[in-house]
Order: sequence, then structure tokens, then C-alpha cells
Amino acid sequence: MRISKWLLIGLLSAGTAAMAAEPTPDELIKTVEKMSIDQLMQLNKVVRDKYSEKYGEMISRFGLNLDFSMLGLKDNGSEDMKFSAGDLDPEPMLGFALGLYYRCIPKLQVGVEYQGFAGWDSDKNNGGYSDADIAGYMAGLSANYHLLRMDKFGLWCNLTGGYGAFAMDTLDTPAGEASELHRYRQNYLFAKAGLGAQWRLTQWFSLFASGAYRIAEKVELKEGGEKTGFDLDASGYEARVGMGFNL
Repeated sequence: MRISKWLLIGLLSAGTAAMAAEPTPDELIKTVEKMSIDQLMQLNKVVRDKYSEKYGEMISRFGLNLDFSMLGLKDNGSEDMKFSAGDLDPEPMLGFALGLYYRCIPKLQVGVEYQGFAGWDSDKNNGGYSDADIAGYMAGLSANYHLLRMDKFGLWCNLTGGYGAFAMDTLDTPAGEASELHRYRQNYLFAKAGLGAQWRLTQWFSLFASGAYRIAEKVELKEGGEKTGFDLDASGYEARVGMGFNL
């Protein structure tokens, strides 16, 4: 009876140790190499499902938008400036935007957006030459609410608000005289509302077009930190076309 007892204990200990032992990486590789195509596909599904359960839902809530835009400003100050070669108005401007969004609920996305823009205009007249260049950016918090969601089509509205920076350089060269260069700078707050349509080509990729109107703080342009008397009102329209990626 004593021998049977110790034999049973030994067998149980050996079985427990065997179950606790984990295969080495080399053993796993050899096992995978021996698998059939069907077994490999099944293994891939198990791994993918396990990953998706832990991270997939959270990652799938993120979206990345990249678009190109055309936009205008209500008053960039250039209308009040006198150029020897005639009036300059560097609009409409071209821009691009990058947005990262997180889907909180099925119809609402919140995130951050950065938009850069640039515009230019020049003229030769009366033997003189004048040039004006604009560059700037707007960055802020953004929210998209989906008014309509279908398999291939979607309609949404957008609200964005934040901070903008504006820079305009002007060069004026009257005939036979030295060039005069000015550098104007200013910052402002803005808010905008827009409406867009989306065409979903795949589960992960879509194209969209949108339009918006922006209301901005009216400020006075500065040169070297000093006020100039020229107003900047960055309010205006913008139109966009772009692509979206669902991560």
C-alpha cells in the first residue's frame, strides 16, 4: 500500500511538471512549419481574434483625415496698403489639413486638427514691381457628428475652434527706387462650422468633400511688435477635398 501511494504521488508530480512546462521558441517554430495551410489559417484567426479583443476595438475608434483646401480671409490688410505696381490681394489661398479623431459614440468623433495655408500675388506696373505673400496656420479642437451613416455614404457636420497665426510679407519696388520690405505678423482665435459628405471605398479608406465658414477674432497687424493700423479679419469660407483612414 505504501509503494502504491508514493508511485501515485510521483506520477501526479511528473504530470503536473509536464503540463507546466512551456514550449521553447524553436519548438513552436518547428510545430508551425509542420502545419497544413488550413491549420495555419486557423492559427492566424486565433491570433488575430485574441489581438482584436484586447486592442482592436480601441484602435478601430481612431481615424486620420488628410485634405487639401481652398480658403479666403475677409480682410488680410492688403486692401489698405498702397503698392506702386497696383493693388494686390493674395487670395484665394491654398492649404492642407491633418486631423486625428477618436470615435466616442457611433455618431460622434472628437479630436485635434492642424491646417496650414499660403497665398501670394504680384504685379508689374508703371515700371515698378510689387509682391505680397501670406502664410499661416490654424490649430484647434474639432468634433464631427454624423447626420447620416450608410454602407458607402455618409453626411456629417463639423465644429472646430482654436488658435491661428498669420504672416504677410510685402515687397514694393517703385520705378528707379529702392525696394521696401515689410513683415506683418499677428495671432487670432477662431471658430468654424461646416458640412461634409463621405464616400467609403473600403472598410479602412474613404474620400470626402466639405465646406465651412470660419468666424475669427478681428485684430490689428503688427510689424516688429508695433501696431500698423492694418486690420486682419481671418473670417471666411473654405472648401476641402481629402481622404480618411480608419485605423
